[in-house]
Amino acid sequence: MTTRVPQVKMHIVGEFTKRYWLLVLSVIGLGTGLVAWAAGNDTVADGAWAATTVLTLVPVTIDIARQLIQRRAGVDVIALLAMGGALALGEYLTGAVIALMVATGIALEEYAEARASRELSSLLRRAPRTAVRIDGDTLTTVPIEEVQPGDALFVRDSDVVPVDGIVAEGVAVLDESALTGESRLVERGLGEHVASGVVNAGSPFRIRATATAEASTYAGIIRLVRAAQESKAPLVRLADRYAMFFLPLTLVVKGGAGILDLDMRELRIRELKIDGGVGTSTLWMPASAGQTRVDIEAGVGTLTIHVPEGVAARISSSQGLGTITVNQRRFPSVGERVYQSPDYESAANRVEMHIEGGVGTVTVN
Repeated sequence: MTTRVPQVKMHIVGEFTKRYWLLVLSVIGLGTGLVAWAAGNDTVADGAWAATTVLTLVPVTIDIARQLIQRRAGVDVIALLAMGGALALGEYLTGAVIALMVATGIALEEYAEARASRELSSLLRRAPRTAVRIDGDTLTTVPIEEVQPGDALFVRDSDVVPVDGIVAEGVAVLDESALTGESRLVERGLGEHVASGVVNAGSPFRIRATATAEASTYAGIIRLVRAAQESKAPLVRLADRYAMFFLPLTLVVKGGAGILDLDMRELRIRELKIDGGVGTSTLWMPASAGQTRVDIEAGVGTLTIHVPEGVAARISSSQGLGTITVNQRRFPSVGERVYQSPDYESAANRVEMHIEGGVGTVTVN
């Protein structure tokens, strides 16, 4: 006797992988890296984590590009910057963990969308397409769009009530679970209201239409479900709207042996760390970032920092073997190795700067 191997489980796994491929690959990549790291192979681990991060960066970048074309950007920008920053700084495990979080969020969103689509499809499938209208002594099946308020309609057993109406003859025994969730049958007597979308669970009865199909209860429910499917939750809309305002960037600048010229006047950077190298570096501080915190390790090179006009600054330093020069016309001394703009406390845009003196030269203008 031949035994047939059940294919149900394989089908489920295949469908899950097809729909949530990014989540599956992220888990595999992160897990592979952890196994390699545990085995002492850091190169393979870093490669697996970096690949996982890049794999997630691609769809996120494409999605953000589409958002920018539509002149909108959401919280995905934060994820993009976090993963890109992790790659730039060589923090591959961090990038892979963020990638897994993003992939999980995408999978949950797709699951919710698929479920909402199934619910909407179910509602549309059971929506009546025709109604039985009473024309004198004749029963005429007509498209539901032709039903008008005042028409007399005949509802057969097991039929879905096509439009809102009132019972005109007989007693309606109704299954209203599709609308209310209540499985218990409900009786409606002569003159009582009957909502569209409920099922006749008893004998045939007659109703007098009180609304068109488009204006009836069931059509309204379908519109609400469709609108809910197409819209975002209020909290998500709020997060997307203010994502760029709640994005305090942290920038780490490491000076090497060459020349670094970095202009950040147009950036909204809230925190900045500078490790001076052995070369010559010139930095322009943000011009309209609100409050910016800057920590500087002078190193052995030459570092020139420009604070834009209109930006106040408070500069503190710990003296090393090098030289720290501050433009005291703009930033008068207010204490031992502390300099501050006169309007620092009230300024809309200001920089709080701490300099760890090295053996190089730091100049603040």
